[in-house]
Amino acid sequence: MATSIPVPESFGFVPAANRSEDAQRMTRWLNRYIDDRTDPASKAPGAPPMYGQDNVPHVLTFSSLIGSFSRAYMNPDQAVMESIDNAHKMTQDLSLTECIENRKRLTALLEGEVVPEDKDNPYQVAVGESLAKMMDRIRNFTEYKMWLMDAIWVGRSGIQHRYGWENINGRQRLIPKSQHADDPGWAPIKGDKLVFRYDDGRLKHGEYAHQCGIRVAHNFGVVDRLGRERKLEPVGDGLAVFLKPWERNTMTIHKHMIEDADFHYSHFAGSLHGVGIRSKIYWTWWLKQEALAFMMQYLERSAGGTEIFTYPSGDDKALARVKQAAMEKSANGRNVIFFPRPPGEDAMAYDYNVVENGMMGL
Repeated sequence: MATSIPVPESFGFVPAANRSEDAQRMTRWLNRYIDDRTDPASKAPGAPPMYGQDNVPHVLTFSSLIGSFSRAYMNPDQAVMESIDNAHKMTQDLSLTECIENRKRLTALLEGEVVPEDKDNPYQVAVGESLAKMMDRIRNFTEYKMWLMDAIWVGRSGIQHRYGWENINGRQRLIPKSQHADDPGWAPIKGDKLVFRYDDGRLKHGEYAHQCGIRVAHNFGVVDRLGRERKLEPVGDGLAVFLKPWERNTMTIHKHMIEDADFHYSHFAGSLHGVGIRSKIYWTWWLKQEALAFMMQYLERSAGGTEIFTYPSGDDKALARVKQAAMEKSANGRNVIFFPRPPGEDAMAYDYNVVENGMMGL
């Protein structure tokens, strides 16, 4: 089927003397036309579309670029962003933690299995059985799964492994290996300690988009476990060690609710690597704490009602005696009012009343 290519109007009749120059212009225009409609990777046999690259780097799809010297996403958690102390206090709220713990426990206690793609293939079935036995050998595997489920609260959760050889059915297999009685062969990493690098087109040698890093203290040694020099990089609120690809392969990371943030909220760009329930409910939790604070203040000051003491107007000595009586009689959680009463035959100099507060106010 013939395909018609639109030719710009500028390519009309040209005198013979200028046709060679016009032909060159036409050739350039056709080349641009074809290049704009052809994936460059299509010219390389076996190459994936666009050589496996994305159209636009994710971090550049926001109104501003917020990060650090090492070009790492900020923690997208609303609670952490507003108050680290509040983020910690939320874990002490039993009305929240019991719901999270219940979900984590029920999930971690589920039985699992390794299912081969082809159940009729004896080799795949044997590999699946071997993998299942390898997982059974991981110590504290229920707690292992529970910790990964912590991502539903924080947004991401990690585990780093210390591998070793284990004899399983007469074959040596690499699994998380205990080094002594108190070592399960793996260690949890809180999701707030994980950082991820973004790509803004200025990555240096050895850096790559979405590279995972672990926050460390300022006194962290510059030599790694293998005796090699370790590079520390500043991130949003401290230092971090970014993992090389082979180091990342020794870790398991669970990400919860992978999202993209709004164009105008660059602080939340890191939502691409997981957002937890803690971030979603922060302002509701904060409002509940404010309401509880007002309620406790009300209970402290007014739950017992309001005591009204009267004394003869203008009698300072009587006022002093009334105050002393109030200190002896007054109950905790009550407001006290000293009301001057004009003297007279029916005036009660030391009258005492308690006005109960209605519960509608509370």
